[in-house]
Amino acid sequence: MERRQKAQLATQFGDLFEGKRAVCVDITDRCGHTQPGLVALLQRQVGPLLQS
Repeated sequence: MERRQKAQLATQFGDLFEGKRAVCVDITDRCGHTQPGLVALLQRQVGPLLQS
């Protein structure tokens, strides 16, 4: 994740973002937000992060 993106998150979410870890899951913007392929990709890439 780029510094600029982290700064945007910190600005947008303020105290909620402070002390949190931001993780880039490296998903390209080629899917619609409800496409089954996107859901499967998110489950594969984000699922392990949510388990920890």
